[in-house]
Amino acid sequence: MYQNSFEWRFEFPEVLDDDGNFIGFDLVIANPPYIRQEELGESKKYYSKTYKVYSGTADILVYFFELGLKVLKEKGILSMITSNKFMRAKYGKPLRNFLWQHDLYKIVDFGELPVFEEAATFPAIYQINNTPNNSHPVMFAQIKTLAFESLEGYIDKIVQFLFPSSFENDNWTLSDSDVLTIIKKMESVGTPLGKYIEGKIYRGILTGFNDAFVINESKKEELISSDPNSNEIIFPYVIGDDIRKYQIRNNNRFIILTKIGVEINKYPAIFRHLKKYQKQLEKRWDKGKYWWELRACDYYSEFSKPKIIFPRHCKRKSMGFYKKKYSSYW
Repeated sequence: MYQNSFEWRFEFPEVLDDDGNFIGFDLVIANPPYIRQEELGESKKYYSKTYKVYSGTADILVYFFELGLKVLKEKGILSMITSNKFMRAKYGKPLRNFLWQHDLYKIVDFGELPVFEEAATFPAIYQINNTPNNSHPVMFAQIKTLAFESLEGYIDKIVQFLFPSSFENDNWTLSDSDVLTIIKKMESVGTPLGKYIEGKIYRGILTGFNDAFVINESKKEELISSDPNSNEIIFPYVIGDDIRKYQIRNNNRFIILTKIGVEINKYPAIFRHLKKYQKQLEKRWDKGKYWWELRACDYYSEFSKPKIIFPRHCKRKSMGFYKKKYSSYW
């Protein structure tokens, strides 16, 4: 029964009292795994029943915050280094509200800095004390460089103290009081983008295997030369790095748009091209009915309309207006 199980009484006897009741840790330090929600599969059913911070599109990291606080004793300290994406993403709303019920003490945000050389993880360090929120200012440090002798010393020089008003709404505004005042003024006289576009915000096309579906201009011309019909399902494709302030860079990148139901026999050149990647395409969890098809999408028609495009993550204002048919980002 206990084979391969984790036994608190053996591993951490000090977190139990004399009667075997769980007391909790004084300190929890964690670096949760970086697992995107697309990879969680059937586990989501468990998370939805177990965690208050559950969101269907949340990465696994959100559950580690709640679990970390759960195994702490009262007044214990949780210190996490993990992705900062939940602070702005829609899926992070339940977690943001949950954390604000506790004593959110410190946030150290590294933005896009390569803290982990092997991955672009947008890391941040969070310290939360396991006590109720007492509405004190939160220490916040936006790290701009990794060229420092002491992280603590660097934080001491740049730290800001953010008032509770920065955290009390659905979205966190990690700015000082002057910036927050300007934002509040803009909100009082302007119309938020989400309201202006009636909530019609869409995600770009995901292929599940870009090597097969995303091609350059040379490959595009080769496919069309071999079979002119290929041009019917090849469209311009934009990724996040192509989107700059007020402009969309043209990097001559294209997508083979084999939507569900496409008659692949009408496009022999494209079928031969995709056939080279059949094994990889069959392994995708997000494919259509057949291995050459892209995942289901209910709003393909929106890509043919004029649109504002912005990357999922950016460190500066990056968005542009795009009129051409079919653009996307990942």
